[in-house]
Amino acid sequence: IARQRRCSVPAGALPAAAPVPEGAEGQLGEVPARGGRRSAHGARGTHPDMEDLGVQQLGDAELMGSCSQPRRAFRRCCTASSASTGLPSWADISEDEAESASSVSGGQCTAVGDVLGCVWEIAQHAMGTRRVQDALEGARCEAERVDIAWELRGHVSKAMRCPHANHILQKCINTMRPENVQFIVDEIAERECLVTQAAKHRYACRVVQHLLRRCSHAQVGGITKVLLKDADALACHTFGSYVVQQMLEFGSEDLRRDLSRMVQRNVQILCPHACGSRVVRAALEHAAAEDRARVACAVAHQPEVLRQLAAAKNGEAAIGKLLDVLQGSERECAIASLRDEASRV
Repeated sequence: IARQRRCSVPAGALPAAAPVPEGAEGQLGEVPARGGRRSAHGARGTHPDMEDLGVQQLGDAELMGSCSQPRRAFRRCCTASSASTGLPSWADISEDEAESASSVSGGQCTAVGDVLGCVWEIAQHAMGTRRVQDALEGARCEAERVDIAWELRGHVSKAMRCPHANHILQKCINTMRPENVQFIVDEIAERECLVTQAAKHRYACRVVQHLLRRCSHAQVGGITKVLLKDADALACHTFGSYVVQQMLEFGSEDLRRDLSRMVQRNVQILCPHACGSRVVRAALEHAAAEDRARVACAVAHQPEVLRQLAAAKNGEAAIGKLLDVLQGSERECAIASLRDEASRV
């Protein structure tokens, strides 16, 4: 880039070159006749390590072009060199370096054409997933988003468990029409064991939750049917409990009724549990009025269970919802039981 900056320097503005000590001739490379410096290693401006890595010198047009052009050229070089040297490619950049690069680029949306053809390859890395998400957000129409999402077909099972690619699946679900993410639903529901594993996975559970929020009841019916079978175990799982809460909030009327009855049957197990108490609160908040009353009575009629719910990590919010549902003498009895427990403490 410096070579392109042609500027005239007045005569005498630069200091005279220092004389070369006697006998030092030949130790330095030959100085070229026109501009620049030729090192002892050969080509002007090319570091010997760059030659060993197989990274070719970029042309002036690429260096002086738009911001994205030299980056793509640099990544092609690095990808080629990493295969022969064993050094990490550009896609192996760390999370901090990705954030730094994002801030340097000014937060510009990545063009769809820059990621098409390599979506799955770059989606598995910190910088690549940001580029694909930017492309989905900056797409001009639904057809461009579909083109990007199409390259994830056949990779959903792995993508939803990847710490980077799972964000792209979430972005697809939230930016695309529900019917266009049917392939995600189909690949998850293809095996029953995969549905349960996804609900219990640190990253995949997020994808399942977004599907429950955005897709129609008929669209995710196969997934919810499998999840309902293991709802009692999922309700006490660190990540699965969030999926059960989403089903209670966004599920169909029949699904919410079945889940509420599951909560009613298992209050002795759910109330003392940190994750289970969140599910109890969700049932008291999102179920139908009749089902909410049944769950509240099932807890209030067992003083020990009521005290365990109040003492649970997330029990305070559940107790508030329970008192809102209970009425009359049942509410007074529950308050009295809680006061007795508070006085003992």
